[in-house]
Amino acid sequence: LLKKGADVGVMKAFEAQMGDPAALIFKKRKQAMSDLLERAQESYAMISGDSERLEIEYKPNLVVEEPDSFLESLEKNRRRDEILHSTSKGPHRDDFLIKLNGMAAADYASEGQQRSTVLALSLAIIRFWQERLKVSPVVLADDVLGELDTERRKRFWDAVDPELQFIASGTQLPEDREEQDWKVFRVSEGSFEPDLSC
Repeated sequence: LLKKGADVGVMKAFEAQMGDPAALIFKKRKQAMSDLLERAQESYAMISGDSERLEIEYKPNLVVEEPDSFLESLEKNRRRDEILHSTSKGPHRDDFLIKLNGMAAADYASEGQQRSTVLALSLAIIRFWQERLKVSPVVLADDVLGELDTERRKRFWDAVDPELQFIASGTQLPEDREEQDWKVFRVSEGSFEPDLSC
């Protein structure tokens, strides 16, 4: 509607339905970030050897505690939004900041630390699904441990729920594959062959 230059009355008719969902998204997202942080910290501690502190800071674009606060923001920013042809404030513009030892991971963490952070968040999401939704996903991982040293790679596999179906690709096999129940396939020129030596 903003792109088409719709009448304010038309926009308000649609906006009237947006307050409740915006407040619900804010509330649920805030709670989910808290839930994920706890699980991600546990996973990150397992992968890193408990030597670093992971934090996730929810950065809402607009605090929407009540439906009316979102509607007030839409009204306040209407002229600007009409010029930009886009809604400038709201849950659709939320973000989050990942920190290691109090500093932004994107700016200060090594590639291995950043990879460990992504893995910890992924494991946290999997645990969230398992606990809340009673669903165990099939995990697909492409060269997931490429930036990690040997110790972090081993600790990552220790952190993974052994009940998960985990399909991983990479250029090297896990160091502890003898201890795990792996089925290994080698891929060459688009053909998959079981590796009988593993």
